[in-house]
Parts: sequence; structure tokens; C-alpha cells
Amino acid sequence: VAEALLAPATGAVIAIGGLSGSGKSSVAAALAPVIGSPPGARVINSEDSSGDQLLECKNCTECYTLKHSRDCAYCAVGESDRDCHDCNFGDNCELQYNCSNLEKNYHVICGMLVWYCKETFYCMNSFNSEHLFGCSGMKRQRHCILNKQYAKEDYEKLVPKIIGHMQATGEWGQFFPADLSPFAYNETIAHEHFPL
Repeated sequence: VAEALLAPATGAVIAIGGLSGSGKSSVAAALAPVIGSPPGARVINSEDSSGDQLLECKNCTECYTLKHSRDCAYCAVGESDRDCHDCNFGDNCELQYNCSNLEKNYHVICGMLVWYCKETFYCMNSFNSEHLFGCSGMKRQRHCILNKQYAKEDYEKLVPKIIGHMQATGEWGQFFPADLSPFAYNETIAHEHFPL
């Protein structure tokens, strides 16, 4: 089988027309496996991008199921994202790093289930907040560290010290450790994707 996949194949172009929502993509996906060699990536109206299922993306590297995004790398499942790296399930986000399940955020590092937040670092389950560090379950809060409210000036003095310590220990930029997961490995479908 491997040798057959490496053999040169003749190209084929098939045009499928129709109105929006009429099933053009479904027909194309169904036809692709039976026409010639295995299909390549589906990258539509995108430039300088790699991955699969990309629509109108620019400068996106190894991204999958992304729409209308630019300058992203190693992201999956998102729309209208800018300057995001190592993220999944994010829409309308900018300057995200190492995050999951995001909506309309600006500058979030190592966040999980963070929506409508700004300048948020190492937070989980936080919404409509800004300037948070190491918080969980926050709603409409500002200038908090480990769920404790600080004056703006104190917050701005403490956070660089915490980041400096984390950089010195090699923790800065690393996602939450697995032992913080609310679910055990065998209670999830992780084994279907990452068997032990």
C-alpha cells in the first residue's frame, strides 16, 4: 500500500457548484477518496499556510479547522484568531499562547475555558475579567492573583515578580500539569487519542 501511495498519479480537477449550504464540501469530501490518489489538505483561499481544513487564513503554520485567521501556529478549531500559538477551540482571540476553549480574548497565556478576558495568565473558568493571574472561577473581576483582589499598583508590582520566578524555574509558558485535571485519564476519552 505504501508504495502505491508514493507512485505518481495523474491530477484531476472537479468543479462543484451550488448555493451556500447546499452540501458542496460534503460532496467533495465524499468524492475525494475515490478519485485518484488520497486527497491532500483542504486549504481554501489561504496564503502561506499549512495544515488542513483552512479557510481564508494567512501565515498559519500546522493549523487545522481554522477560518479567517492569521499569524497562528499549531492551532486547531478556531475562527477569526490573530497571533495565536498552541491553542485549540478559540474564536475571535488575539495574542493567545498555550490555551484551550477561548472566546473573544486578548493576551491570554496558559488559559483554559477563558471567555471575554484581557491580560489573563494561568487561569481557568474565568469570564469577562482582566488582569488575572493564577485564578479560577472569576467573573467580572480585575487585578486578582490566586483569586485575591489587589490594588492596580500592587498587582502591577507582584505579577512581574511571579513571572520572573516562573521563568527562573522553567515553569513560565508551560500548560497546567495533568494532576490538576478535574478528570482522571480513565474517566475521559483521552485513551482513544493518546493510548498508554
